[in-house]
Amino acid sequence: MAKIDNFSHNFSIFAKNSEAIYTMMRKAVLLIIFATFSVALKAQNAEEIWAHIKSLNSADTITTDSVTNDSLTFEILTMLADTSENGGVAELVVPAEVGVMMQSYILQNMTDKSFSGYRIQILSVNSAQKQVEELEAIRDKFEEDYLDIPAYLQYTVPDFKIRVGNYRTKLEAIPDLNRIRNLYPDSYIVKCDISISDFERLPLGERRRIEEELAMQRAIDSLNAINQPIPDLQ
Repeated sequence: MAKIDNFSHNFSIFAKNSEAIYTMMRKAVLLIIFATFSVALKAQNAEEIWAHIKSLNSADTITTDSVTNDSLTFEILTMLADTSENGGVAELVVPAEVGVMMQSYILQNMTDKSFSGYRIQILSVNSAQKQVEELEAIRDKFEEDYLDIPAYLQYTVPDFKIRVGNYRTKLEAIPDLNRIRNLYPDSYIVKCDISISDFERLPLGERRRIEEELAMQRAIDSLNAINQPIPDLQ
């Protein structure tokens, strides 16, 4: 009888632990889904995107912690639920919990405008030692060296800093750090607040790819216009 009671007691504890583990796993899965699908850039046509990219590429990218932007305003599940250009429709089955969590996360992003992450610092210099133009040239040279990594010129009293990349964790930044140290041996990882608006500055390689695609599309449009049949005036 004692063995039965002991078994019942152990089974009760196991059941409670299993329920707690299940609840924790369920929350973890929801958080992963939520973090993966919650943010996307506002839809714009290609010409508008490129015009904006050109202005970002030529404009000063000195930023401070107070920089804000409203361009990240909709979640990817809403975009997927819309009818596509070719008429395709995706039927989405989204648990209510996920929808609530996504809305909460989006509202938090709209309020905070930034998140805690990591970047790789390649230069820090007193503002009295270099002109902004020199620092911009260093930033642009880095982007030429590493076409897949965006670079940012920031001012934190009293120093100018050039930091590159956008990483959620320190571990995520390590592979790029190893690459960057080949040309910038004094580089190191720093923890910082990353403004959501910084994601508007695309890596140089991506900006060039978009420019090439637009140039090709313009050429195709020009050829199509030339090959248009002459309208019958009779």
